Amino acid sequence: MKKVFFTLSFFAVLVFAIIAKGAINDPGSEADPLVTKSYVDSVAEELKNYFEGKVQKADKFVVVNLNSGDILIGDMGTEIILRSGNGIVYSQQGQGISDITDGRDLKKGEKILPNHLLIIPRDDNRGIQAKTGVVLMVKGCYQILKK
Repeated sequence: MKKVFFTLSFFAVLVFAIIAKGAINDPGSEADPLVTKSYVDSVAEELKNYFEGKVQKADKFVVVNLNSGDILIGDMGTEIILRSGNGIVYSQQGQGISDITDGRDLKKGEKILPNHLLIIPRDDNRGIQAKTGVVLMVKGCYQILKK
């Protein structure tokens, strides 16, 4: 009786193992592809650059170069100084940015004077659009929209 039980148990385990092997995908198959560590690292780096590249933060003034047509959007409190080139105020809602040097509000489309300290008053997509290649000094959070 013990031999019969042992034999049946052995065959039951063997059948279960065969069925389980068929249910599990083979590594490297289309259902379970293998990837290399370098591929995973490169995808992770691309994702990191995508999310970090969207918004940049500068705790001190950094030099930012824009090509003609590029737009720099600043978060509330971002400070900007136009060092060279021609730029205009960019805003989607027609609002302006503060020119602290002159003590006035620059409206959408208005030319920005060089070496004036500008401050972005709100987080509503305000910034500077480059009419030519420009060099800016920027402090705070910002993102660059390429032409």
